[in-house]
Amino acid sequence: MTAISHIQISTTAVYGFINLTPYGYVYQPVPDCLAHFTFQVKACRDAFVGLFNTSGEPYTYRIVLGGWENVKSRLKTWSSYSVYNFESNIVDCNVYKSFWVSWRNNVISAGRGNSFNVGTLLSLTDQHPNQIRYVGISTGFGTSGEWKIPNERPPLHCYQHVQWSVKPGYQNTNMTANITWSVIADNLGQCAVACKRNNACVSFVYNNETNVCQGHGLKFQSIAEGQGHTEKGSHYFTKP
Repeated sequence: MTAISHIQISTTAVYGFINLTPYGYVYQPVPDCLAHFTFQVKACRDAFVGLFNTSGEPYTYRIVLGGWENVKSRLKTWSSYSVYNFESNIVDCNVYKSFWVSWRNNVISAGRGNSFNVGTLLSLTDQHPNQIRYVGISTGFGTSGEWKIPNERPPLHCYQHVQWSVKPGYQNTNMTANITWSVIADNLGQCAVACKRNNACVSFVYNNETNVCQGHGLKFQSIAEGQGHTEKGSHYFTKP
């Protein structure tokens, strides 16, 4: 089976962000981890990307591409400071256009294409930036949109943080004891969200080759306790 390279999402003519956390887009303040977002969008105007510190409103930064009837674009901070680009026809009703957004070293930027810092359209430096952990997309104000989002899988070390982590020696290891549920998840983020939503789940195994996500009702202190065995692509995650 060929892996799907992107996720397709439709946004409506009513403004309101779709959080991309269920698709695995959860960002962490870990060196060398993702601090950017690429996408393709097809919309007549008003294509919004929201960058969030928490999982809901309000946004920390908001980008609108093709606002004001597709005659200008804006990058706005939570404190209402804004920068503008006055290029017309940034987005297109009938053609997917590629863009990137990045936030690294206090610089928030957005541009055209897939190469970061190339084709920059909007950029600002925030001396007191909030950590970006979530991304949302939206259209609205009378126009809908179609989006293509890369089906990315962040490196495992990007999840070594306060929520979930893989202990040394627990990579490529499957646990078979006390499995409470099992689902197919497109990526590690989806698996983590599934466990968080299940009150009985305190740890999980995710196989990034088969996409199998299984929850456990116990936090195993050893591979023997979890009746574990070596399995390529499977990694056992717990909360510290």
